Amino acid sequence: MFTKQAEGAPIEVLVAHCVAALGFARVVEMAFWLWSFHELADASGSKLVGYFVLIVQFVHVAIMGDFFYFYVLSLKKGTPLQLPTATGMV
Repeated sequence: MFTKQAEGAPIEVLVAHCVAALGFARVVEMAFWLWSFHELADASGSKLVGYFVLIVQFVHVAIMGDFFYFYVLSLKKGTPLQLPTATGMV
């Protein structure tokens, strides 16, 4: 959705904070699944489901990593969040 905005337009502050809060919730959810990983084993002792859940959680947090990076930079600078555009990128 951010890429559909006008090129170079900053993201609204409340939207940026909301997305950051959702990302933080995903990090906490990943910590929960790490802590309760042993409960996902089935009757035969297979932990395949647990591995799948952890991989999916890690991928989601990794995808949000770039947003977290630019969000923290904007907080340090005290400026509105502005994600880089695809113009000039390979």
